[in-house]
Amino acid sequence: SRAPRARAAPRARSPRPRPPPSPPQAVVVGHRGAGDMFGETSLLKSGVATASIVCDGSEATLLCIEGSFLESLFTSQPQLPGRFFAFLAQYQARRLSDLTKLMSKDKHEVAGQNFANVSINDIFSNPVRRRAIRRRNSTRNSAHSGALLRNSARNSLSAPTPLQAYMGIFRKYMTRTAEEEPEQRDSFAMSLAMFEFFMDVQDFKSEPDAKVLPEMAKKIFVNFVEEKGTMALSCFSAADREALATKLSNLLSSPVAEARKTFDAAQEAAVGAIEKQCFSGFLASEHFAYILELKAKEGVVPGLPDFRLIRVLGQGGFGQVLEVVKRDCGKHYAMKVMHKEMMRRCLGSSWRKKIALEKELMASLNHPFLVNLAYAFQNTEFLILVMDLVIAGDLSEFVLTKKRLTSDQTRFVIMETVCVMAYCHTQNVLYRDMKPENLLIDEHGHIRMIDMGLAARISKKQPKRRSRVGTDCYMAPEVRHAKERKEPYGTSCDWYTIGVLTYEFSAGTVPFAKPEVESPVYRPHDFKDAEAENFVRGLLDQDHTTRLGCGPSGTGEILDHAYWRGIEWELVPLKKFESPCKGLKGPPKRKKEKENQAVQIANDISEAEREEPDSEYSVANWDFVSPTAVIEEYMENMYQCVSSI
Repeated sequence: SRAPRARAAPRARSPRPRPPPSPPQAVVVGHRGAGDMFGETSLLKSGVATASIVCDGSEATLLCIEGSFLESLFTSQPQLPGRFFAFLAQYQARRLSDLTKLMSKDKHEVAGQNFANVSINDIFSNPVRRRAIRRRNSTRNSAHSGALLRNSARNSLSAPTPLQAYMGIFRKYMTRTAEEEPEQRDSFAMSLAMFEFFMDVQDFKSEPDAKVLPEMAKKIFVNFVEEKGTMALSCFSAADREALATKLSNLLSSPVAEARKTFDAAQEAAVGAIEKQCFSGFLASEHFAYILELKAKEGVVPGLPDFRLIRVLGQGGFGQVLEVVKRDCGKHYAMKVMHKEMMRRCLGSSWRKKIALEKELMASLNHPFLVNLAYAFQNTEFLILVMDLVIAGDLSEFVLTKKRLTSDQTRFVIMETVCVMAYCHTQNVLYRDMKPENLLIDEHGHIRMIDMGLAARISKKQPKRRSRVGTDCYMAPEVRHAKERKEPYGTSCDWYTIGVLTYEFSAGTVPFAKPEVESPVYRPHDFKDAEAENFVRGLLDQDHTTRLGCGPSGTGEILDHAYWRGIEWELVPLKKFESPCKGLKGPPKRKKEKENQAVQIANDISEAEREEPDSEYSVANWDFVSPTAVIEEYMENMYQCVSSI
């Protein structure tokens, strides 16, 4: 690594005057004296670090230490590195303490806006469920960082971002300031009330029962908008209140989608008032520094020592799936361990390309109804994927035995499957392997789709595929006959498999006795629901050009079908609907034997960890850290951890 380089102003002839306080044209991030260090926090692996220094005296001497010199010094004096970095840690702690004191005295000295390109809208633009935010009606935790928000394309079926921590940290800042700074108590109390208003409106927008919306809207208006309300907000003018009162009077006659937008303008006004009052102070606070610390962890790829192996969950063709615990946070994950040599023997010379494609597809997707990838790393012998852990089991038991899903359970499972499949298609991914074994049910009764082994990436230039892949009885006819007909296929194949799945959950058997023939005969089944049968027959159309979901409006044909009884699809990935599948479980697994097996596998991986890297078996660009993993770990364990904020 290279030591930082700094650029100093040559020799200032006279002290440079401080820029006008509003708005600041320059920012003082610290004062250096003789012997003090500068730039120790900007060490780079490669390249040159630069910084501008303004001298407030007539002379200054700047000493730079080259990284190559430090490297040779540390090599010749092995006792030095530990002492050097211990010194840096102590120095940084003192510097942070001094900066905190400095900020409390003079806000113009350190302006946090210059440390990160984050706006108030980045914090508030994607809030999530209050259940994930509130604890004992006091602490809220949700939100997002600016960069990730700007990079996440959303639509009605996209995954709501799981980054729920930042807004909660922002609220902690407001609460602490109101408690510890008496002169700002009233203004910050008003900002907190605006925050409460914002979150109550979010609950209103995402309430699945449209019948209760008028009553919820009335309570919000009475509490926050009316001049005599219990928490009347100062950001609303008389005209604002009158406009909201008019909207409420017309709420019952408005379409549901329009009714949910009743408070949109009021929310914007509240966020603007919060920004004016306290956002700049937040960006210069230890709370925002804590967010930056969380973000920094996203660049650290873990290794096997960061996990404790518990037991084997399953055996695959190239290795095992283990239940593990991440040591620094206590979160349980599923770890897929694949043996490189075994993959090379089975997959041939292209084994790297094939396994890398599956990993990259998983890394590009993130949805509440997927088993999402958190980390990926490797050693000499093994490739390792760390994923969400879902214990309850898959849905194969409900088609391979006499056990059946009820009609409500079937509709709920298929609803969430349609949601995640539509998301995959928006991300240009063909799934191609839908079957009960690939649908897990989590502890809350929601589905989690697994196994991207047969998935394929498509694009505008190449929207079709020709490979005959999938499980035979679920395979769409255009996939089965693609080569002989010389006709490629697209997203139509996934909608066909969902039709087979819906039929199978309802009837306990597949819809066609001989699906491989040119014109397979449909097995009639009494669905007891005409709309369900119409939905299934539409998806099982042998001609993909007339199949449901393949017409001019595409996926909209499926989402608008009467089978769903007018469901609001934007609420589905928020998991707002009570699941009728809660409590469904697969057959119990023998634990002790699998625990012993996990110990042996852990020993094998540990042995490989100690071996020298072997380029022959290395897979390029394999290491991965999900941009959501660190925040999810924080959210899951924040009440069990000690934090300075």
